Amino acid sequence: MSATTLFLPVTMPMRQRIEATIEPPVEEIDFTGKADAQEKARRFITDLFTQPFPMDVYPAFQILVVRFSAERAYFVARMHHITLDAIGLSRLLKDIAGTYDALKSGVEEVRPTSSYLPFKADDAAYCDSPRFRRDLDYWQKRLADLPEGLFTPRIDGEASKGRPGVVRLEADGDDYRRLLKYCADAKLRV
Repeated sequence: MSATTLFLPVTMPMRQRIEATIEPPVEEIDFTGKADAQEKARRFITDLFTQPFPMDVYPAFQILVVRFSAERAYFVARMHHITLDAIGLSRLLKDIAGTYDALKSGVEEVRPTSSYLPFKADDAAYCDSPRFRRDLDYWQKRLADLPEGLFTPRIDGEASKGRPGVVRLEADGDDYRRLLKYCADAKLRV
């Protein structure tokens, strides 16, 4: 894995450092031989995901093989959302499945590593393509007649200090009816 986040709780607020590479920790949890082993494994996984992710653990993800028989196990990847987003997770799982399939079939080719770089290259190629210009033109036309915004951006002292603060969104009845009409005219569901 690359670009793994390490949180340093030495100072407040916490600081992060991006590590070039790490050796992913894989932990095996074995329920083999226990009564209702598969159910116990499932319960263990469910309980794991009900706990908050500990921010003092490095790295900010866990990889587990939760075994419930000699031949069967669950692969569990648990991570804090700051470590991996949905795109990165989908690429990681695709790479893991591809590696598993290659090993199972005896193929000894080098599997690609999970990285943001291929996505970045694909995205740059898309942005330079006729398809991108066609998509952009479509969405600019499709969204050209949007009504004026209902809410004004939040500006307060807390936002300038990097604090999230509270955002309240309110709309009067006329604005709400206007929103509903726009959605109905655009064949959108609210």
